[in-house]
Amino acid sequence: MSSISWRTERKGYWFFKEGKILREADTDKRTHFSINGDNDKYSVIYDKIKKQWSCDCQFFSLKLKKCSHVIACEYLQKEESNLNKERM
Repeated sequence: MSSISWRTERKGYWFFKEGKILREADTDKRTHFSINGDNDKYSVIYDKIKKQWSCDCQFFSLKLKKCSHVIACEYLQKEESNLNKERM
């Protein structure tokens, strides 16, 4: 995937900060998230085996670039990882 714009990065950050992400399921192979976007609800999946993200939004499907929904989920995972490290 190619680089992302600062606008997409900023939008993803605000989805994260506003708490619009819900972790739906977490298995050995995948983590499923839902995001309440500006106009719709989106599904984001992280494949733990392939270490790849996917989203059902139009931007991701057409451009094959990280969308703001994927970026928001990355922020959430990073925060959760940092919290788990602090607890140890």
